[in-house]
Amino acid sequence: MIFSGVVVIAQEEEDCGKVTNKKIIKLLEQSKDSKYEYRERYQFLKDALALDENCAPCLLEIGKRAFNKSQEEGTTTQYAEEYFKRLIDVCPKYNALPYYSLGVINYGREDFENAIPWFKQFLEFKIEEDSQVAPQHDEKVADVKDILPEIEFYATYFKKPVPFNPEPVLNVCTAA
Repeated sequence: MIFSGVVVIAQEEEDCGKVTNKKIIKLLEQSKDSKYEYRERYQFLKDALALDENCAPCLLEIGKRAFNKSQEEGTTTQYAEEYFKRLIDVCPKYNALPYYSLGVINYGREDFENAIPWFKQFLEFKIEEDSQVAPQHDEKVADVKDILPEIEFYATYFKKPVPFNPEPVLNVCTAA
């Protein structure tokens, strides 16, 4: 009885990114077709997600679009964060990009403590298929490896505030 539960979980993890619904497959194809306007392509993704709220390719693509929009326009990252976290909850091994993007979002907020685990999960992500690779993956890995020590320093440095009680030094300080 216990083993059957393990098999089901393993099977779900393997299949979590696979789309078999023909209507969703068609909507995903249309969402990539440049003959449609951007808004139409976005709507195709939303329609596919309405058919399957756990559609990993839909969650990834909508998250990417929301993240890119927030970076280009300086708008909120809330939507990107929501979609990436949903994707990780549904299918944690689907793609490395959500981990990197969530690290960037937290780093941009100067929330170093929360950026660290996302970046570490990105670096530790086991890539088994090309579809799991983030765009410019090697460059992103190098960037994270370069910045991680600095983030770890900031996370510990700002955790330990020191009292600031300046006192004038006799014969050195002038009256204000």
